[in-house]
Amino acid sequence: MSSACGLDANYIITEDGKAYLARIQLDDTDRYQFFEPGSLGERTKMDVSDVLIDGRNTTFEWASDVEVSFEKGDHTISYNGTIINNQFRAMFMTPMNVTILLPNTVGVTNPLLAMISGNAEIITEDDGSAKVVWNDTRAFTLQYYDPMQEFMLTTFGTIWVVLVIVFMVPYLGQRMRKKE
Repeated sequence: MSSACGLDANYIITEDGKAYLARIQLDDTDRYQFFEPGSLGERTKMDVSDVLIDGRNTTFEWASDVEVSFEKGDHTISYNGTIINNQFRAMFMTPMNVTILLPNTVGVTNPLLAMISGNAEIITEDDGSAKVVWNDTRAFTLQYYDPMQEFMLTTFGTIWVVLVIVFMVPYLGQRMRKKE
């Protein structure tokens, strides 16, 4: 058996940000492994469902709890997965070109709330949706946020700025009077 050699990995995040649809192009291979990086970078099992090869129920077997095997050749494998805590990660056996399409209901542009691994390119569309692209990567991590998290950060930051102004202006005014 050969190891999986991938070309492109495309993911579409659902409107609610809780699940995704994956389409992975494979080149001259007879297996595919479902891994994601664990907390220490180790390979951990990725829970997936509705696995299809070449867009139909092509015959395949689960060789283990993380690997499917099928007839050797060029294939497209698609599957669904869930996303926990707005953090999406995957790991590949060979470098892949990865594209993630995000709906306009989640955001990735605020660096205080979002985390994107590696040298990803973020492309924001006119409708508020976004595309995140990695070239030749073996793993990626993407953490996005919803509008409520951004609202809470803005509110919290505004409150702190107001408190600093309220307490610093009288203090600085009093110090300036003492100097005179």
